[in-house]
Amino acid sequence: EKAALAAAGADDPAAAAKLSGLHWDPDVPRLGLGDLILKANHYAIVVSDVSASLYFYKDILGLQQIRRPNFDRLGAWLTMGNVELHLIKGEPAVHRGDNLIVSHISLESDDIGAVLEKLRELNVPFSQNVSVPTAKEDGIVTQYFLRDPDGYYVELCNCDILTKFCLSQDEQLKLTYDDAVLQICPASFVKLAFVANRSRNKHRYAQLELHPSQWAAEADATKVDAMFARKDIYADPMQGETRESIADALRRANNHVPRATRIIRSRKGQKFIPPAFYAPTESGSNLRKLVPGEVNVKRRDTVEDQGLVRRFKKERADDSDVKSRRSRASATVARPNPDMLKRSQSLILADELGDVVAIYDQNKDGKLDRNEFYSIIGSVCPGASQAVKDSMFSRADRNGTGVVSSSDLLALMRTEESDLEMSAFFKLLDADGNGKITAPELAKGLAALKLDLTDTEVEDLFIEADLDGDGSLDMAEVRALLNYGHIRN
Repeated sequence: EKAALAAAGADDPAAAAKLSGLHWDPDVPRLGLGDLILKANHYAIVVSDVSASLYFYKDILGLQQIRRPNFDRLGAWLTMGNVELHLIKGEPAVHRGDNLIVSHISLESDDIGAVLEKLRELNVPFSQNVSVPTAKEDGIVTQYFLRDPDGYYVELCNCDILTKFCLSQDEQLKLTYDDAVLQICPASFVKLAFVANRSRNKHRYAQLELHPSQWAAEADATKVDAMFARKDIYADPMQGETRESIADALRRANNHVPRATRIIRSRKGQKFIPPAFYAPTESGSNLRKLVPGEVNVKRRDTVEDQGLVRRFKKERADDSDVKSRRSRASATVARPNPDMLKRSQSLILADELGDVVAIYDQNKDGKLDRNEFYSIIGSVCPGASQAVKDSMFSRADRNGTGVVSSSDLLALMRTEESDLEMSAFFKLLDADGNGKITAPELAKGLAALKLDLTDTEVEDLFIEADLDGDGSLDMAEVRALLNYGHIRN
């Protein structure tokens, strides 16, 4: 492949990516081992009977067996067209099979209708997802799930539709960034990083439920309706709730949706109901719709659990400079004098901004140079031109020093975005363009900002922002999230 690229004279990284058929975006920085990793090579599964598995993957799925070195263990190698599959003799580890929220191998077809006919001709049992990507039965992607002799799942789909969308290759869906990004105020990125970082370090409610004297006389019917409408969304805190249980939580929370959501979540733990799917009948000739039972998923709530998530990541809290800044701020806060308290609040804000800078400050000089700033814009706004990055940097570097300092960020924090700027930032987070930001879309934006939040931390931030309880954020809620009172003062 490298020889082919060289022969084509592909010195330009973008041209090389196109020629090689890889999905890497040269405008988005790759972290860690990114510069050393080229592409996926193979997927390996442990099987109980190599011969039985070979029959399934060769004679049923039509994969081709390829040469395999003489290892000291039984196994076989096959090609899936662009990636290899390795079968290794041993003890399989598979899902129990009562829902389709499963790890799987996906094989793409350009004629999914013919796939269905062939499966029936071969008398191969299969299940089908109700729909993708929405919970409605009108999805644009068709997925058939088969199980190999050990129970591993293989998906057959027309997933190229989604690939084109995700990589902005479909001209009708293609996202063009420059015009939109130029309208975004850099303050929005800073505020989102700040609020998320503060949320992660903030203690949860010491007491979830209010004293009965503070309960509402009755639940807000509009909020009950909004929250109840989410009852069928997989992994949503409202999944499986009734109107009565939601109304009870709202009443106990004095109709404050974030607190009510936390009350509901504390009651039910982490019980999810996977989406319905179509499974074969006993005769195997037809499909019937099945609704799976509840599954329990471990929530990483504790410090120890979150430490496991970040076991390979350096904790900034252990940095001596950060400890020093926090110690200084804490000592100042203890003073009762109002003027000193106001100054201490500014110190705390500056201290927390220092934590945000540390996330992106690769050379540890306490400031963001152009390359460090460009890496943020490149991650959050893939495809943004150099001119756009320069413009964003100039707006952030208010003093024209060539670096973005904590004082620059503090000034940005106290800037309130115009309606046009907020609309542009909202559209950047709103991946599907439906005018609402969901928890996964917020998680994607936070991941692009390299904040390393756990799923629980993202959910906590989303719960705080979802003021009307409809399970999504509108522009007013995003503006409220970014512009807390302590930022404006």
